[in-house]
Amino acid sequence: MENKENEIVALKKVLKTKDADIILSHIDKMREFGQLSLVTEILAAMVAVDNKKVRWQFMTLLSDIKDDTMPQILVEALKKDEYRSIQAEIVAACWQSSNDFTTYFSDFVDVLIDGDDHAAIEASTAIGEIHANGKISNYSQDIERLRTAALNSSPDRQPIIIMTVNILSE
Repeated sequence: MENKENEIVALKKVLKTKDADIILSHIDKMREFGQLSLVTEILAAMVAVDNKKVRWQFMTLLSDIKDDTMPQILVEALKKDEYRSIQAEIVAACWQSSNDFTTYFSDFVDVLIDGDDHAAIEASTAIGEIHANGKISNYSQDIERLRTAALNSSPDRQPIIIMTVNILSE
């Protein structure tokens, strides 16, 4: 037990280094020791380390965490301005995990409407995944929000919103 706690403390220090090579060399240890206990530091490191490989590894790591609290943790992070630059990666971690994000369906609609283009594409995918699981039977309010957003959005955003509405209407 003490060894695990020491490893977690050491990994938290690694995550604060902002050195992509050092962080990448410790990814396997992060998987092994206390993934859930490192989520806050992983999110902060994703913002601090502007490296696509690091972000991809962290997104994969976050999507691999199987815990009932992960959906809430990730969606709360999704809403914070400090994580806006990694919003797409957070949404991708959500839909790629096997955790249930059904409760947060409307939050993905928000990202589709208001997020950057990459985040919007990931949100559309998350919405499609939740829809495919068949756990929500009534999307009417969200479909209406999306239709309104499509009318008021940029020509670049309209197709992804319309496609998502069509998927939900099937």
